[in-house]
Amino acid sequence: MAPSTRNDRSSLISIFLIFLSLLNITTSSPLPENHLEKDLVTRDPTTSITQARYEEYLTKHWRSTGRYMFYSGNSGAQIEAFRKMNPSYYWYDPIFNAHKNDHPWYSFFDYKKDLDNGETSSQALAVKTTGDVTVFGAVEWKTKGAESFFARHEIGILHDRLKNGKIKSINHMQKDATKPSQVMATEDKDGKLTWKNGFKEGDSNASGNYDVCASGSTKCDAPKPNKKDPKPDSEAPANVKPSKGMSLSVAMITNFSPHGMSVDVDHLWKFYTTKVGKPVGSCGQTDGKEIPAESTDKPQLGGSSNTPFPGGIFKLNIEGEACTYRCDGTNPGRLFCPQREIACREDSNKNQKLGSMRCGSNQFFAPSVYCDF
Repeated sequence: MAPSTRNDRSSLISIFLIFLSLLNITTSSPLPENHLEKDLVTRDPTTSITQARYEEYLTKHWRSTGRYMFYSGNSGAQIEAFRKMNPSYYWYDPIFNAHKNDHPWYSFFDYKKDLDNGETSSQALAVKTTGDVTVFGAVEWKTKGAESFFARHEIGILHDRLKNGKIKSINHMQKDATKPSQVMATEDKDGKLTWKNGFKEGDSNASGNYDVCASGSTKCDAPKPNKKDPKPDSEAPANVKPSKGMSLSVAMITNFSPHGMSVDVDHLWKFYTTKVGKPVGSCGQTDGKEIPAESTDKPQLGGSSNTPFPGGIFKLNIEGEACTYRCDGTNPGRLFCPQREIACREDSNKNQKLGSMRCGSNQFFAPSVYCDF
């Protein structure tokens, strides 16, 4: 067969673009970026944030609903230790206690008007959780913690979600577990325990006592949201790396190679440093540099022609620091470096159709997320 001419290749590219546009027809149009935001009206500062608004906040900023964790029996230290080994899991504190002023709480709520509520925020967390639910320190909630916060405000919601198929399982973790597989018992929708991994009735996983949250009690293990006024200062010291003023940009590169009447398509993720607010060019032009990523994860487009989030684990060397970018494919993910943990954000050009930005005749460039240092 004679080699393809330039006109043949152009025709193939046109066919490929038409194919992508047809893919897009079958998918729903992306929701606007602010589809969950509501105008915050002036309110009495003693009025608590409602559960409905907390649910909206979780939907917008904490989309990894299969990684929410719960605890009781004064076992907060257990859950913190677990998260150090499994940073893609989240519990009450990192979600609702905004310790830094770039925390998403401040972009959704107004710290001058909105007052946190431990009960409604925890219930919202239970209502939105999905998948295999991880619980620490609460395996004896029925016998020793019947009046605990977990028993009064969370487990009932989890039972309902298990009954309705919204979650897959309720997993009570063994004490001081560091791996998701270290389950000591599963709980069904009626509260019945099935013991696992050699554990048995009478075994405990709590770090302390189950406090009493009944009416009039002076001791209750309810979460206590931190004070949001004034906003905490989160400025990184000048010598902390990655350096302030720079950003990590993640883009999907699509290469396609015509072969006769067929086209081979290959997608991969590329990482670049650039100055904050300055986008990377469609051929990778940047005032920073491209950062090689150590990973086997590749883009998963599904049925959409829009750019996905960079699902996977990517090891990066940024300014001599051994960093890791992690994303479960449902949100912008986070960048973990020895001295800093950085929340990433969706690129404003992410929802462009694939092919909107080109580099030459055989390569597409599609921005996905960025992480400002």
